[in-house]
Amino acid sequence: MTWKGPVFVDTLQTALQGRSGLANVLILSHPPNETPQETIVLGDITGRQEWHNMGPKRRQDEFSVRCAVGIQRAGVDDVAAKLSRDRATVLLAEVESQLASDVTVGGVAISSNLDNIVMRQGTDGTSVFTIITFDIKATCRV
Repeated sequence: MTWKGPVFVDTLQTALQGRSGLANVLILSHPPNETPQETIVLGDITGRQEWHNMGPKRRQDEFSVRCAVGIQRAGVDDVAAKLSRDRATVLLAEVESQLASDVTVGGVAISSNLDNIVMRQGTDGTSVFTIITFDIKATCRV
């Protein structure tokens, strides 16, 4: 099987690590062992392949990468919550900008886009957190 999901994640991770707006952000392709203050996780990949009518043995590969942006800030008031929420939104915008600047993600995909964006907020009693989960949907030919 020539599945492009893993190489898509590797290529996207490298591209995100090179963005100046993400210079101090931990960008992982697995869940973190601890909760850093600013994280982007490129997580589980699900997908399917179908035979395509572009010649012998050509398949269309469609998959979705479940991702998350996580921000944690000291404090439990509205100011801390807004700072956390605003920063999480900025990190999501960096991912969106990377995909907009290269929808093929280094030539791995035909197209890619964000989908299923959900923001959750909470507190642990001493700090606030914002987690934005989202899918990156991609289409490739194999």
